[in-house]
Amino acid sequence: IFSCTQVSTIGMRRHQFGSTPTRIVWLQVAGFEEELLSLLKFSGGSSEYKTGLERFTCYGKIWEYNLFDLRPDAKVSFLSQLTGSKNLKNECNDYDRKPVWNYLASSRYKVGYFEYGVSEKDSLSSDLSCVDKSKEFRKGVTVWKMKQSPANKKVKLFHQSNQDSYQVGKTYYDRSCNTGECFSLFSDNVISTYELYNKNVSNSLFVIRDHSLLNSLRSKNINQIKNNLREIDKIINYFLGKTDKLGDLLLLVTSASPLGVDLPKTGVQWEELESKGMFFDIKSTRLTSSIFATGARSENFCGYYEQADILTRLFSSPKQQGLEFEFINPF
Repeated sequence: IFSCTQVSTIGMRRHQFGSTPTRIVWLQVAGFEEELLSLLKFSGGSSEYKTGLERFTCYGKIWEYNLFDLRPDAKVSFLSQLTGSKNLKNECNDYDRKPVWNYLASSRYKVGYFEYGVSEKDSLSSDLSCVDKSKEFRKGVTVWKMKQSPANKKVKLFHQSNQDSYQVGKTYYDRSCNTGECFSLFSDNVISTYELYNKNVSNSLFVIRDHSLLNSLRSKNINQIKNNLREIDKIINYFLGKTDKLGDLLLLVTSASPLGVDLPKTGVQWEELESKGMFFDIKSTRLTSSIFATGARSENFCGYYEQADILTRLFSSPKQQGLEFEFINPF
């Protein structure tokens, strides 16, 4: 009887192997390394609290280097993840690579891209030195930027209470950031935008890029770091709820330019960390970053591999082993 009722699992969690994702949510968090989760785990009422990332099916590590840099910056690393290429120099030619949404175009995927805390030089939609190539690179992608809109320019705006539909391929700026400081929460904006943009959509890719944590780490602002982590955790938990209900959703969380941290060794020192921000230091950028996956096809993302391999693993399935190499050319 038992041999006929075997349930497939990964890490003691039930999992359906070989599922094809028709909804993909990809959260890219610059500066993140898993040690930072302890700031959520041990800051609060109970250490038994499980962060969203602890509920994922698969966990892996990805090498940060490419053909030219041992520690590329976050922009280049995330481009490598999106294009499957190691041949990136942070130059205009980088936009000659095909991004993930190009391979999904034939399946009529609706593609959205949300930025938070991303500077103009790192933004996917603001590379003025490569304006033509970057525009072609994001063709068909709707972009939301949680930042103040450019002065003296007529731009499209969005707000978390917005009920108007978004136009494909357009760029929107957060209305709540018009004074320079954003009053809407990152998590609320992501959730409301995703709900509206993906309403009645069967195939979709939604990429969220967050540089706010990296900015807070560099300034060693412990309170802001914890706020950033709480917002990220809230977003992850929201999409975990979607993943539990939908068997065709893949949720990915990747990092780039992860900063090592030095945390307190004792509970007494941890109290000093909470109250005064002491016993907290930043180390150099790690040579490997983290990847978490859950939902459809998440089994492909366990283990150690290069960041450029994420794209191949996204499209590879047991029935199509080898097929992806025919249409993904990283160079």
